[in-house]
Amino acid sequence: RLSVRNLQLGTKLNDVSFDLANGEVVGVFALEGQGQDELFAALAGSIRPTGGTIDVDGAPVKFSHPSDAIQAGIAYVPGDRTEALAMQRSVRENIALPFSAGLRKWGPIRMRREEFVISGAIGRLQIDTRAQGEVQRLSGGNQQKVTIARWIAANARTILCFDPTRGIDVGTKQEIYKLLRELAGQGKSVLFYT
Repeated sequence: RLSVRNLQLGTKLNDVSFDLANGEVVGVFALEGQGQDELFAALAGSIRPTGGTIDVDGAPVKFSHPSDAIQAGIAYVPGDRTEALAMQRSVRENIALPFSAGLRKWGPIRMRREEFVISGAIGRLQIDTRAQGEVQRLSGGNQQKVTIARWIAANARTILCFDPTRGIDVGTKQEIYKLLRELAGQGKSVLFYT
């Protein structure tokens, strides 16, 4: 699914190579500041590598913007939920964002399909929606579930999880770990930093 060869990013990362297959979870671990931020940013399309290659499904890619990575089926789940969520918007609006944000897909929104997919993602992740008017009113764990639910609803094939369990309770951490294993079991690929 994802093949990285000799990736270089500034001075922190030099000659990084790995493969991530469909149905696989690959863990990345490092002390803070060892270049993992830059690695995930390059794979998510936020920064451009200074060298090396990234292949998706066997074809070379060059991401100029995060939307390019999303178009390739690669989604980024940051540890800091405020980076990913529109905090004053509802749970449903946050999950529906990929359905309405793509310029190439502007036009009528298929509301029934959107409602079906969003409700399925909320149910699957057991998101507490009692405070769904504004996602900022949810617990940190439920906010992170909303971030992951967005990419499940959008059917992302590769999920880049950058410390997704930071600052959430132990029970919700276990739910997220279980969900990532289930996604891999369904053929999704997961790159996981902690």
